[in-house]
Amino acid sequence: MFDGTDVENYAYDAYGNLSSETKNSTLAREYFWNARNQLIQAKIYNESGGALAYTLYFEYDDNGTRVSRLQTEGAGESNPSTTRFLTDYRNPTGYNQTLAETDAGGNVENQYTYGDSLLAQSADGGALFHADHLGSTRLLTDFAGAPVGDSAIDYTPYGDLLSGDGSLTSYQFTGQYCDELFGHQYHRERWLNTSLSGWCSIDPHFDFPINFGNEYMYAGQNPILFVDLTGGTSCGEISVVSGVAGQISSPLKKGLFLFQPRYAAFQRDVCCKAKI
Repeated sequence: MFDGTDVENYAYDAYGNLSSETKNSTLAREYFWNARNQLIQAKIYNESGGALAYTLYFEYDDNGTRVSRLQTEGAGESNPSTTRFLTDYRNPTGYNQTLAETDAGGNVENQYTYGDSLLAQSADGGALFHADHLGSTRLLTDFAGAPVGDSAIDYTPYGDLLSGDGSLTSYQFTGQYCDELFGHQYHRERWLNTSLSGWCSIDPHFDFPINFGNEYMYAGQNPILFVDLTGGTSCGEISVVSGVAGQISSPLKKGLFLFQPRYAAFQRDVCCKAKI
């Protein structure tokens, strides 16, 4: 990618997972994935000299949900910092949601309150979330209604932060968790690279060309109207799936609907989140 000043190159492994990023021929990041194509480690290098700055480790439960994050500094992996995520699998949103974040000792660092969407967090005295039609956080207020800091947030169409203080909450574009250190968003089954306007790995469920030949495509290339909250398949694909489901062969149809709960969730995305 060329922005007029810097040249960035991206490499992928044999399974289509982003494996490294270089900037002006200097290694910037490395990514490591497990056998389930889940991101388990990321190394972030300094732009000057390419020395290792941070390492991130992620763990997942049997459902594929991220349950912990470990951050270390430098080649010696000093100053380890662990965050554990307490997940609610049954809630009004219809998706797995983080109820609390704790440190390695179990001390609560932040708690979250949900209705049909994210309503509030407890950190730093607490704050209420105000979202747009996509569920993206656009403002935080205290419980008296006053804005919290520089929390009036604007985004690029694919979720890069344009303005506002992203450190005030980890839940930003479409209301999903953004890892502040390396900027990617966790969407349950995949990580979204907002600066590249697409996913860091290929679609985990659909390997035939209903996604227009681009398995890294986010929300049918229409992020103004559609969202993809799980990373299981893009909303753009669902309209195609709906059209061909009655015409495909019986074995393939059975295979497709093995993912029916996820498919139903994306129908909900299209119906409830596609707004003009």
